[in-house]
Amino acid sequence: MRNHPYPQRSPVLGLVFGGTQVLVTTSANDHVTLDDVEFARTLAREAAMFAGAVERMFHGLPNGLGVAGQ
Repeated sequence: MRNHPYPQRSPVLGLVFGGTQVLVTTSANDHVTLDDVEFARTLAREAAMFAGAVERMFHGLPNGLGVAGQ
């Protein structure tokens, strides 16, 4: 995942996972609306909850490695 901020247009979030690629941006290239801000906040909240769910499942694995990256 990578955020691509641009000085003259709205940012783009790129997600690549296996064979799936997704680009997320705002509703218009040249400005950001209140709906865009609310969408970005919801996306961040849901991504944090997704990460927590993945970590909880990983902790339960019998290999005892704990959370990835530690």
